[in-house]
Amino acid sequence: MENDCARKDGLYLGSRSDTEFFVEPGFQKALKSLDISSRAKIMVLINRFQEVWRETTEDLPAGYDFKIIDRNPTIHQIRLGSDYRAILMFLNGIAECHWITVFKKGNQAQGIASAKLQARALWNERGEK
Repeated sequence: MENDCARKDGLYLGSRSDTEFFVEPGFQKALKSLDISSRAKIMVLINRFQEVWRETTEDLPAGYDFKIIDRNPTIHQIRLGSDYRAILMFLNGIAECHWITVFKKGNQAQGIASAKLQARALWNERGEK
């Protein structure tokens, strides 16, 4: 079932309470490569983002640097604290959110390039248009 929500600058507006979140293998692999303290911090921030996403219907609260980094498919980057960034992609409108990868801020170009490839593969696998 596709969730039809309006978009404002790439951010979906309307009810997001039913969005399901999925962690992709590339995200799991990147997360496992980090030290245990960083993993724990990232998971806390991700869980909090998911809660906030489901609770809000318009703009995310200040502090969430959530932006589009590619439009075909549309993938987003979110800041996780001061040191890490994560890439996510929505499918079926906003019914599904897939965490694609996570990387340290200094590795942004490489992290984004890798995420675009992973997102495109998932997009093609799912037959999205």
